[in-house]
Amino acid sequence: MTRIQLVFDARAPTLYLDIDGTLHAGSAVIDDAGLVALESRRELFEFAPVLVELLAPHQRVQIVLTTSWLLLIGRNGVVSHLPEALRCRVVDDTMRIRSRMGEVRDGTDRVSKILRHVWSHGVKTWLALDDRAWGVPAGYAEHFVHLSPESGVSSPDARSRIESWLREQQEQ
Repeated sequence: MTRIQLVFDARAPTLYLDIDGTLHAGSAVIDDAGLVALESRRELFEFAPVLVELLAPHQRVQIVLTTSWLLLIGRNGVVSHLPEALRCRVVDDTMRIRSRMGEVRDGTDRVSKILRHVWSHGVKTWLALDDRAWGVPAGYAEHFVHLSPESGVSSPDARSRIESWLREQQEQ
């Protein structure tokens, strides 16, 4: 399937996507050459086919990357590792959003960066997939799927939450 590269649209359904603990089990190690290996010794992107399948009927869904990989290899580097069906949906990332020291110390930096992206870009409809979704403020819990780092998007609960959100997008 040929697909045109998307341009960020604040009105389009937006998926904030982490990679480690989301699209595969555990954390990745990235060397100076940009080569990626998993500490878990499991398959890189082993759960990506689940997300690809869930998103397939929903062409309007765009992806904003939230992964720590951005700091090591940048958006282009991250995108080059993704399966094509996800790669072509990437429209932005949270790399330019600075974390506050207190957020880094208490582990809420990822959630805070996602929320600042949502607010600064006026994103209307969104869902964040992350194994580090800690410190979600009251009123935003329905926007975050806190994943198990061992099963990521492949767990039945995660699949159910994603499917439910995608169904809501079809009804709008």
